Amino acid sequence: MKKIFTLSLITTMFSAGALATAPEAKDTPKEKANEPSIYLSVFDKTQDPSPDLLKKETSRSNKTEKVCWVAFGNFGKKATVSETFKAQAKVEFKTTSLENAKVVSSPNKKLHTITYTRPTIDNGKYMMNCWEFGRWDPAGKYVLTVKIGKHEFEKQVFYVTE
Repeated sequence: MKKIFTLSLITTMFSAGALATAPEAKDTPKEKANEPSIYLSVFDKTQDPSPDLLKKETSRSNKTEKVCWVAFGNFGKKATVSETFKAQAKVEFKTTSLENAKVVSSPNKKLHTITYTRPTIDNGKYMMNCWEFGRWDPAGKYVLTVKIGKHEFEKQVFYVTE
């Protein structure tokens, strides 16, 4: 069931991402067009496939939303992912759904790096992950840096509100 959900989400995100980046692709040199890219947004988890809400803000009291990223590229059959979160206040990260994940947190609990290895999607064309935020998480700006293998993507910013 998780794979079906993931592929549905990928299809939804790929459609939205392709439309959003189509004008820019004309101006991009071929070598840059083949570079891996990343897309982050908030999705409605009550529907399958999860529709992209086309926003980067989620409420910690809204249990129907999740923050997801999808990376497009050529990642092989399995890849090691490092997600680094920077929060404005102390936060505790739980990785119950990420098997064998290693979490390293700064002493002030504002910077967290979660590292794991998992299979890719669609023969290595995609990698993705989603996070849910609840009442225990601080409101404010979050900066996420995703690294897959040796490729570090540009920083992604999202907000958690009351």
